Amino acid sequence: MSGPADTDRVAWWRAMEERYGRSPVHEVFGLSLRVLGAGVVAVDYGGDPAAGNIHGTVSGGAIAQLVDSGVVQACRTLLAADDRAVTVALAVSFVRAARVGTPLSAVGRVVDVGGTLGTARVEVASGSGEVVAIGQGTVRIRRAG
Repeated sequence: MSGPADTDRVAWWRAMEERYGRSPVHEVFGLSLRVLGAGVVAVDYGGDPAAGNIHGTVSGGAIAQLVDSGVVQACRTLLAADDRAVTVALAVSFVRAARVGTPLSAVGRVVDVGGTLGTARVEVASGSGEVVAIGQGTVRIRRAG
């Protein structure tokens, strides 16, 4: 893509980032989205205690949400604004615990996006680079129209 299409694509990515922050589940856990390029995103967790468990670590469910968001949003960067992507499969392997208050970043990278399915891999790491979890998922794509 070049020219006006690039400008439109970047505008779509900025709109994705802004809209992401308004989702209730993302607000609860304090998540934000950064589109890094076509097929690549970062979902950031700033350390909000709402994502914690009784042991003072980030809950597995919150980490799974980071992975899920990384999969869906990475695939969405390659779709049209009116297309939809819904998770149909998700696998997460937890590598180590992260203390609440530790900022985490989940970087999602598309493996493939086709007509009806998309797949992406995600790595969740702390700011110091320690891997907390790895995962992958598949989304069902509903094309607009």
